[in-house]
Amino acid sequence: MKRARRLVAIATSVSCALLLTPARSRACGGCFHPEQLSAATVVTGHRMAFAVSDERTVLWDQFEYSGAPDDFSWVLPVLPGAVLEASTDAWFETLETVTKTQISGPQLNCAQASGGGVGCGSVDATLGSGDHSNFYGGGGVTVLHQGTVGPYETVTLRSTDGDALTTWLKSHQYFIPPDIQPTIDDYTAQGDDFIALRLQPGLSVQKMTPVQVVTPGGDYLLPLRMVAAGVGEHVNIVLYVIGEQRYAMPDLHEVSVDRSKLTWTFSDNSNNYDELHRQALAKNLGFSYLPAFAFKGGLSSTLPGPSGSTATYSVSSSTNFQRYSSFADLYFAQANDNDGKEPDSCASVVPLLNGTQLVTADGSDGTLAAIKLQCDKYSDIAAAMQGMHPANVWLTRLELDLPKEALSVDCTVVPADSQAQVSNQLQAIHAKDRPSGCEEVVFESKLARGLPGRGTLVFVALFGSLLWLRRRGAAC
Repeated sequence: MKRARRLVAIATSVSCALLLTPARSRACGGCFHPEQLSAATVVTGHRMAFAVSDERTVLWDQFEYSGAPDDFSWVLPVLPGAVLEASTDAWFETLETVTKTQISGPQLNCAQASGGGVGCGSVDATLGSGDHSNFYGGGGVTVLHQGTVGPYETVTLRSTDGDALTTWLKSHQYFIPPDIQPTIDDYTAQGDDFIALRLQPGLSVQKMTPVQVVTPGGDYLLPLRMVAAGVGEHVNIVLYVIGEQRYAMPDLHEVSVDRSKLTWTFSDNSNNYDELHRQALAKNLGFSYLPAFAFKGGLSSTLPGPSGSTATYSVSSSTNFQRYSSFADLYFAQANDNDGKEPDSCASVVPLLNGTQLVTADGSDGTLAAIKLQCDKYSDIAAAMQGMHPANVWLTRLELDLPKEALSVDCTVVPADSQAQVSNQLQAIHAKDRPSGCEEVVFESKLARGLPGRGTLVFVALFGSLLWLRRRGAAC
């Protein structure tokens, strides 16, 4: 098993403010906000992605919160040598689309007036789970790098004094809650650097795209301690792990949905998966995680659909009705569509993802250069694949609904004991509100119609027993 090494890289946003009308927004990291806004601005969910290899680790993170930012900014504790790069909205959009749970209705065997039976056919309707200024150094803080990444201003900081770092952040309009100070002190004592970033002046919320943090050598940790900032009593987390094995979280309890209770309601094409999902994650006082999807070749191969079919997906645009059957096809199409370009302009990249060549930065010694897996500025797949053999790469989705108390430690991500694939295509077993003319079949034995009633059978049995006992007694 690979040695689990340390990655402490998590975005923490500060200076969150509300607009007059609350809105749902997505950004990167755990939200810090002034105390007077804490009741109104709450982080409700995180989506994170890890790409783990011997060569490096890449972390992506987005959070969902109630409210809208006035002046967003982030602080990321990272290992020395970590760099910040731009990502795309299409990355998380595609991860969500491909891996979310899909529920289909059960196959019905319908009764007819003649007493025969005929199938009504399978139900195609599906329902996914969970609809899902300038910087300056000084005061004991060294500015290692300053620049822009996408819509962000960014600076990399180093300090051996957690108090000095906090003082620097506060003097540059970062709100740091008092209860997060020990965490910052701990990261500083461990020798971490810090990346700070915020939107450039004048850019709107819609420009807030994800970023990726690339760490040489990396570590296989889900960094939860700073996620605690700004969350309520619980926080929903979806973690996508990309590596050459299926991954698990040994610090938590693995659970599963009780599929024997999965029920489809035909009157409104709904199901009870969300409730069963909630019950599963509530086990072990909430210190649980659920593997919802795991597939080898998840970024390159065609993916299975319901009843053994091939899954197909479409981009979010209302004008693009093309269907795509692999993650890579959908990712590049979605990225191009988001930017108003031809959706299939990156099609030549996709075949390379079915190869077994090792992906490296420079492509030397017969390896595949990562740049060949990048199309235009869409580099997420290339970033994820570096240090791996594309055809051997697994995509795993882990779901959590953690109580705030669980955010006091960072959780390890390690290869799972089971390397079996996990399908996200589930079919309900039970049916409610069946369609008219498709009532449930009731089986009745024709032989039973000509037999005496139950009371008669019991009387005959008792009479026969008494007669047998009487004859036996006489014989003795």
